Amino acid sequence: RLLASSSAQTASFGGFVEAVHVYPWLLWLHIFSSIAFFFAHGTAIAVALRLPKEESLDGMRALLNTTSMISPFLFGSFLLLQAFGVALTFAAPWWKQAWPWLSFVLLNGMAFWMTWYGRRTYSPLRKALGLSYITGLGKNNKPVEPVSMEEVRTLMEKSNPRLLAWVGLILSSLILWLMIFKPL
Repeated sequence: RLLASSSAQTASFGGFVEAVHVYPWLLWLHIFSSIAFFFAHGTAIAVALRLPKEESLDGMRALLNTTSMISPFLFGSFLLLQAFGVALTFAAPWWKQAWPWLSFVLLNGMAFWMTWYGRRTYSPLRKALGLSYITGLGKNNKPVEPVSMEEVRTLMEKSNPRLLAWVGLILSSLILWLMIFKPL
């Protein structure tokens, strides 16, 4: 209903009447990929919040392996979220406005920071627990001998899952606000 077939609105698409029919599908796919993305992140943040309370090394390993299992789903849904967002920007007359590009920058900035923070915090923990871990810009490393529970606890104290949760919630809310109210 956003775009009626009036000649003025059709002209804003440069004569591509088909865009009117494609737009709802792009919007649906963008929203669906957003739901998938947040669904995967719900699992990751639940693990991050539960991990400091876990008493056993095996329980910590199981929790961290859960996040490894969802990573392909997480990154795939993130790429789709971005692709459909950019497609929507050009399917409607919004590419000249600032809000979609600011949303894109905020989303990517948040993703970069959360990936950096998560790897900085959880890769050493995975290594200490005898799990595969990532170093540098994504180099996968094979498991090494696990360390003691005391050393694991020391690493765990460096984590701040609430910071991850709040940064994600605040920036996601700002992006949602930009998409709904389109202030710029």
